[in-house]
Amino acid sequence: MGNDRSRIAPGRSLRIIDSQTRTRFQNHRELIQFRRKINNINIKHNDEMSRLNFIRHDAKKQLHQIQHDISKKQLSKKMDART
Repeated sequence: MGNDRSRIAPGRSLRIIDSQTRTRFQNHRELIQFRRKINNINIKHNDEMSRLNFIRHDAKKQLHQIQHDISKKQLSKKMDART
């Protein structure tokens, strides 16, 4: 009735790992850790660049508003001088 392949297998296979395989596994784990570190650094860098770009954009917007206010005042002074 049952299938021979449907048995529950142990969580880890019982195999003998030689030193070369163990070194390869360790190198793979180190590689994954380094990739995670690089990804985290890239994320932090992108966050910082986004923050700085927002500050730059906000400063440009404020400068534009100040220039607009100055030109508005100059125009109103010219109009008052003509009357």
